[in-house]
Amino acid sequence: MHGFESVAERRMLLALDFLGGAEEVLSQPFKLTFTTDDGGEEHTPDFLVCCRARRC
Repeated sequence: MHGFESVAERRMLLALDFLGGAEEVLSQPFKLTFTTDDGGEEHTPDFLVCCRARRC
C-alpha cells in the first residue's frame, strides 16, 4: 500500500495495480537537480514505476 497526496495520484496507482505490468512502485525515489534560465531548480517525482514490459 502506497500513500498518496491527491485523488489523481490515488487513481493512477489504482489503475497501475489493475493494469498488471508494474513490477515495483517507489514513492519519492530521488531528487532531480537541473539548471534553468532562472537558476538552479530541484524536483522530487511522486512515484517511479518499474515495468516488466511496455504495457504501463
